[in-house]
Amino acid sequence: MGCFIYYDEANKVEAIELSKPAKAIFNGVDLLDISARSLIVLMTIDDSKIEMEPDGFVSRKTGISAYIPDADAFESRAESILVFRAGYYGN
Repeated sequence: MGCFIYYDEANKVEAIELSKPAKAIFNGVDLLDISARSLIVLMTIDDSKIEMEPDGFVSRKTGISAYIPDADAFESRAESILVFRAGYYGN
């Protein structure tokens, strides 16, 4: 199915995780269908302060994070995209 929904203690949606075969469309681009390098470049257009992790990134400004298991590989792709509400990753 490619879609997981995460709830907080009050049963309110706090995040939605998308993976293939789902599509994660942002600014007209499927984030699951471009290279990790292109994904990071695209995200830094909207958020110059994305937080790089060994296995992806977090953009608090856009509310989007990516899990990229092989982030160092030139043409690797995100395995999943998480769309989250403010406060999901703390302040």
